[in-house]
Amino acid sequence: MIIREATPRDNEALLNLSRQTPMESGLSVFVDRSPDYFYLASLQGKDSKVIVAERKGEIIGTMGFCYRNVRLFGKNVRAAYIGGLKITESGRRTTALYRIIRRVYKELIENGVDVGIGLFIEGNEKAKRVFEKGHIFPIFHPVANIKIFHIIPLWGKRRTKYKVERATMKDFYELAELFSKHYSKYELIENFNTERVKRILRESKNFSIDNFLIIREKGKIVTSLSYWDQMEFKRTVVRRYGRTSKILYYALKPFNVFPPPGEPLKLIEIRHLVYEDGCLDAIKGLVSYFLNRIWPEYKIVKVGINYRDPLIEAFRGLPKVALDVVFNVATAEENLDLIKKLRNSLVWEDMTLH
Repeated sequence: MIIREATPRDNEALLNLSRQTPMESGLSVFVDRSPDYFYLASLQGKDSKVIVAERKGEIIGTMGFCYRNVRLFGKNVRAAYIGGLKITESGRRTTALYRIIRRVYKELIENGVDVGIGLFIEGNEKAKRVFEKGHIFPIFHPVANIKIFHIIPLWGKRRTKYKVERATMKDFYELAELFSKHYSKYELIENFNTERVKRILRESKNFSIDNFLIIREKGKIVTSLSYWDQMEFKRTVVRRYGRTSKILYYALKPFNVFPPPGEPLKLIEIRHLVYEDGCLDAIKGLVSYFLNRIWPEYKIVKVGINYRDPLIEAFRGLPKVALDVVFNVATAEENLDLIKKLRNSLVWEDMTLH
């Protein structure tokens, strides 16, 4: 067995591996990153790498990571995001997982990482064993629950009293300032300065200033929502419906909300929701405006919100299917006081990149 860094020549093999290893919850889905498996990973941080286990010319497992310079209670620390863990059925009967983790951990230590970040779907016991049991990696501790809402905009439409505008480049610097102010309340996050916002616009396909909706009060931007159609490079494909999702599939079949198994969901993702303090009602109005206008071109609106975040109020009462993602943190040296502090704070992750 060979453990090595993946190259563009492995693209098709990695795409096939994703199809073989769906995410299991009430809805069995896999994220199809074709045509370029590496694209989303490149947006998750700096110097992203994908490590693979190859046996007899076949890739049987993979894990990716990247680096971030993040803010942690007033200090700048070097963090690593670790994700994309996939092992084939045959690979689970080998040492592939152990050897991939050992390789990733070695690289992170050599690069002076202070904090590790990992996400997995609630109920994914295989990922939980990797992250929370301390196998090679330090123990990853759950610090937050991120709710992934799949909102059905067919119902639950709400009136809004606000005038909504589409942003233009004339609004860029004011928007960047609002981003910086809004995201300053979160931990384990890169600073949202002007240069970072420019980089997001420059590097994100099909994502520009035209994807931002805004509300002004007294001529000042007080809230903004950005949205992203990723169907060109990322599709959420349903493998199997189970439990509640199966009931919804048949109940909503006349409206074509959920596709037949094997086909992608027709969805659009909300990427950023930012607002001035005291203007949460405006963000509710902005979400309502967006949902009112997105149907029927898009059948589902997807958004990820920390369950402790006041923003979650903007989605109460809307028809939706929820999926829980656990946000985990490990430190180079065990620091339970820091973990406890993080659990009482807000963390944020751009869930459109996963």
